[in-house]
Amino acid sequence: MTMKTSRIFPWLLALLVHGRAAVWSLGPVFRLGLPILAHVCRWAGAGLWVAGQAHAQSGASASISGLVPYSGNIALSDPTNLVNGRVGTVFKARITVINSGTDHQFDIFDCKPVPPGLTIDTNVGAKGYLLGVPTLAGTFPVTIFAGNVNVNGGLVSLPVTLVIDPNGSPPVIVMAPEAQLAAEGGAAGFNVVATGDPPLGFQWWHGVFPIPAGTLASLTLPKVVAADAGAYRVVVSNPAGSVTSAPVQLTVEPFTAPLRLIQSAASGQVFFFTVEGPPVGNYVLWKSPDAQNWFPFATQRVVTGSWSLATTSSVPSGFFRATASP
Repeated sequence: MTMKTSRIFPWLLALLVHGRAAVWSLGPVFRLGLPILAHVCRWAGAGLWVAGQAHAQSGASASISGLVPYSGNIALSDPTNLVNGRVGTVFKARITVINSGTDHQFDIFDCKPVPPGLTIDTNVGAKGYLLGVPTLAGTFPVTIFAGNVNVNGGLVSLPVTLVIDPNGSPPVIVMAPEAQLAAEGGAAGFNVVATGDPPLGFQWWHGVFPIPAGTLASLTLPKVVAADAGAYRVVVSNPAGSVTSAPVQLTVEPFTAPLRLIQSAASGQVFFFTVEGPPVGNYVLWKSPDAQNWFPFATQRVVTGSWSLATTSSVPSGFFRATASP
């Protein structure tokens, strides 16, 4: 069964105006026929063209090209995914967008996470600048976002990296600690010499543990025990960074071996001696004219358990003895 053309147009118009009363009110329009319908179609086409134009203005096909670093109002480079800054120095970079459209009053931008000291305006109509003065040095992987409230589908994004360098000159170790050998019960110590912008801070470590009192350029261990043996290192730091020394060993030897003094030879009034005792210690050769009153004749820090010496000039005959301490 077919429907005549004269009945189709009233039915379509009834659907457009959603009601019988509206259909009755369009009686004069029916008499005008196809010209009105053509006009309506032209209006609808214009509406579609306007909607398409607005869609283009909103930048629906936009994508992020990167960050552009700025100095004041001057762009320093093309868009990039790696931007450097410095602690304590003004930072400025802008999110740039390809095919961004024209209705920028509806643009939106964001950055997550935002490194310490920096901010970004996330309000509608913002310009996409990441601004501030960085307060923490480091490498910060972040994601930048851009979009427009007139565009469905959310924000476009791009991962970028911000490298914030420390401010000033970081420390440099110019004289590193050296390995030490000590007798149990004796003293040991380490030293470091470093340059860099003040203030310089020091933290000594024994193995994986920081030494609470080790916060100076020199570390002194006044009376070592076997547990003090091991690796030592120092971390030197300032606001611009830090540097760690290579680990060095402290060896602690027991102080138990007996002490012997041997006169190996004599030539006139020149004497030759050998002192044997603990592997590590402070050896002292004493002399006395009467075996009652003793005076130190020579001293030596020994790390091999043996000390050989000779008097360098003629000395009067007398008594000699040796002592050792850690």
